[in-house]
Amino acid sequence: MNIRNQRFNNVTWMKSHPQCEHAEKITPILRKFDSKRKIFVLRMYRLKTWLIGP
Repeated sequence: MNIRNQRFNNVTWMKSHPQCEHAEKITPILRKFDSKRKIFVLRMYRLKTWLIGP
């Protein structure tokens, strides 16, 4: 699976689910996408915080 596609899919999913405000709801999904890249998951969490808010 391409990392670029993963990143795009994650952002698309997050934008289509603005009601998921808590990290607990989205972090497991990101871990399922890429469990070995903790920096990638952290970056996606930061992006999620920037898109949706804390």
